Amino acid sequence: MYNITSIGESESLLLLFQNVNTDLMSGMLGNLIIVIIFGISVIAFYASTQQVGKSISAAAFLSFLFSLLLLTIELVSPLTIFITLIGAAIGLAFSWKEM
Repeated sequence: MYNITSIGESESLLLLFQNVNTDLMSGMLGNLIIVIIFGISVIAFYASTQQVGKSISAAAFLSFLFSLLLLTIELVSPLTIFITLIGAAIGLAFSWKEM
């Protein structure tokens, strides 16, 4: 089931996040963080711009940047980088259409 004993043995914050990612979340912690960042960013950007395309584009780009950061600490896979890059391209297409 869950191996929570390794979480108590974490020597640093980075190891704690990596242990939670692998032992408790089955590798989904980084992806969950990216989805939450995307959702909050879309709402915040839409509140300030009132344009869906620009909001999605900016939030997808911000999610892409955060996924690069999470890739360096091994919380997400390279597939997540690819998916967020595709999302940023789709957001850019929406933004381009609204101009």
